[in-house]
Amino acid sequence: MPPIEMLVFSELCDLVISSTPQNIETTVLERLFLSHACASFSLREILGKWGASLHELDLSWIAPGTNSHGLDDINLAEISASGMKFSAMKRLDLAGTAVCDEGVRLLLGLFPNLESLNLTSCKGVSRGLKHEHDRCGIRELRKKMKVKK
Repeated sequence: MPPIEMLVFSELCDLVISSTPQNIETTVLERLFLSHACASFSLREILGKWGASLHELDLSWIAPGTNSHGLDDINLAEISASGMKFSAMKRLDLAGTAVCDEGVRLLLGLFPNLESLNLTSCKGVSRGLKHEHDRCGIRELRKKMKVKK
């Protein structure tokens, strides 16, 4: 199957998406939007399938009662421990998710070329970090959290 530039499942709460990345044939995907969706994709599955090509990922505002998409410390630590880096990722939107400070630190290590990170309304993140970070803000976050690129 040819590469897919973008998949959008945003705001599909009436239709529960039970597909997994393995069911989607393409191995090249640049942008994936799951904002407000009742999707069962986990971050580990997404990165396993499309980590080499994914430039933009929107996991914001996960619908109440759905899984956390693997945005907890345990899953992020396991992904981080694999030693893999996902250099293609430029934009990551986690607004309204349950990610915490430690998770943010791990994500910064996983995505060395991140240019935009949205942490608006993330309950587990320290108060001063709950906003959208641009390239300069991410550089400051890396310093503050002692994360090397």
